Amino acid sequence: MVQNVLKITFISLMLALSNFTAWAQKEKTMKVLTQKSELQENIGKDVILEGIMQMQKFQNKAGRIFEFYEFWLQMADGTRVLLRNNMGHPLSKEPFTRKVHLKGKLFYGNIDSEDGKAQSRLGYRLDFTEWKIVER
Repeated sequence: MVQNVLKITFISLMLALSNFTAWAQKEKTMKVLTQKSELQENIGKDVILEGIMQMQKFQNKAGRIFEFYEFWLQMADGTRVLLRNNMGHPLSKEPFTRKVHLKGKLFYGNIDSEDGKAQSRLGYRLDFTEWKIVER
């Protein structure tokens, strides 16, 4: 019985290690996107975007400013991508105003809501799960 448990544990560990290795290899081969022309062909895919992270208060179409902040990534060509933090914890202020790499899934369309009937802005959004500073 103990041997069977050890075998199952060993097999589980080997599968987890192979999945981690495959994920790490995939990340190494992912191209870092730095401008708008590269975004269109990567909609719906996991990507790494490079740019300067910015934080600004939300402003509606009428010009009213609200007391909550949005995160944006400004890419090298000036393109701005709305960011949604999917890391499960809030961001520190460290990455803001610095060049960063953000890894996540890229979307285009209604960037405020997945509800097709809701009023929303149109554009790119990155639901990111990882970040790192690449230039201090």
